[in-house]
Amino acid sequence: MNLETDAEGTALNESAVRMLQNMGLNAEGRLTHDVTGLVPRLISAAAEEYKAVLLALSPVTSGRLPPR
Repeated sequence: MNLETDAEGTALNESAVRMLQNMGLNAEGRLTHDVTGLVPRLISAAAEEYKAVLLALSPVTSGRLPPR
């Protein structure tokens, strides 16, 4: 099941990354495909890769990102 098109996902990702970077944060975003059952594992792997001390997750429907 697709939640959004590739173009919509890319736009949302870029907007979120840009917003965080404009706030002075070092941010990077990634899009993945067909990984519904792997989400927890992918989040853990990314946290380890970046040696993250904080992860922020938000539903797409939060409405807090500015329109593109």
